[in-house]
Parts: sequence; structure tokens; C-alpha cells
Amino acid sequence: MFKILLYSCVLVFGMTLSLARPVKNWEPADLLKEADLVIIATPKATTDVKDQDLTGAKYHTRVAVETEFEVQAVVKGDWKEKSLPIRHQRFYGIAGKDDERAGRTINGPRFLEFDRAQKHSFLIYLKRTSAGTYQPLTGLTDPGYSFFPLETFYHSRELNKVAEPVITPATRE
Repeated sequence: MFKILLYSCVLVFGMTLSLARPVKNWEPADLLKEADLVIIATPKATTDVKDQDLTGAKYHTRVAVETEFEVQAVVKGDWKEKSLPIRHQRFYGIAGKDDERAGRTINGPRFLEFDRAQKHSFLIYLKRTSAGTYQPLTGLTDPGYSFFPLETFYHSRELNKVAEPVITPATRE
């Protein structure tokens, strides 16, 4: 009886793990080595790519979008322009508008969405396509692994007058 229970647990646990989608674990050194272009940039505008037939599209249909980035620095590669369009994808449905399930996909893609009002800069790893455009190094299904947000911080309270006081163990009393 114990063996049957043990085998059943192993079988159920194994089936649960088999539902996961395999995703490559990118190390920073691998990203840098494989990338054709590495930049620091800020998103400016995102638009849907034209010439797409979305007739009969459902919430999970992939839509090609292009985000225009303002390039602040080139870490690797050759890029002289001030802006760079990067193609990626999104789901057709928008959560809360087209379908409440949109954007919530178990083991689904890790798409990108940018809040331009935040004006965040990103360290971005890109590969050049055969058409001469650039797309995320980690692909269109999981482009989120190619983008790393850069945070702003200050070393001195004088530079950041609106910040809360820093609480350290010595000042907690």
C-alpha cells in the first residue's frame, strides 16, 4: 500500500513539473557574448506594426509591436543614431478591456510593456535580424530576459532632498 501511495505521489509530482515551459537560463556573460548590440536606452513610443491581419484575433493572438528607444550609450556594437526601433510582441487582448484573461498565461511568454511616464532606462541585449533590424537577444517569446531596468540612486541626501531619511541599525532608536 505504501509503495502505491509513493508511486502515485511521484507520478502526480512528475506530471506537474512536466507542464512547465523550458526557458534558457541566461548568464550575464552569455548575454554579452551572444549580443550583436548592447545599449542603454529609454523607451519613447510603442506602436503596433502595420501590415498585420488581425481578423478573428483572440486575446492570446500575438501582435507585433515596435518600441522606439532613445539611445543613451552603446556598450557593445556599432550604433550611431540617437534612436533605435526594437520589435517585440504583445497579446492582442488587453487585460480589463478586451478579455479579462489577457496577459495572464500560465507558462506563457514574458512580453514587455513600457510605462513611458516613468522614463526608466534599460540595459538592452539585442541581436541583428537578417532584415537588418534588431530584436531582443532572448527572442520574441521571452524578450523580458534581454531588458534590465537601471535604477537611479544617490550617494548623498543633498542630491535627493525629497527622499525619506535612511534608516540604519544605528539610527533606529
